Amino acid sequence: MTGTSVLGVHYQGGVLVMADTLGSYGSLARFRSLERIFKVNDSCAVAASGEYSDFQYLQTLLGNLRYVCLFIYLHCFSFFL
Repeated sequence: MTGTSVLGVHYQGGVLVMADTLGSYGSLARFRSLERIFKVNDSCAVAASGEYSDFQYLQTLLGNLRYVCLFIYLHCFSFFL
């Protein structure tokens, strides 16, 4: 599933990120509500166009990284608290 539009605009008060939600399979508009923007944390988001499976893989990696960082923090640095 490929093809979409993603637009990011920086302005004085922040950043605006937009993406369409239509997923096409060849010439068929098959999926009409695909999320193309992923919130990583309060100050970072990822938006993707192109192959949707690549975006899903990236979401999985970032989700796993979040848990790895939390695990390291809790088990390696908790004795400093």
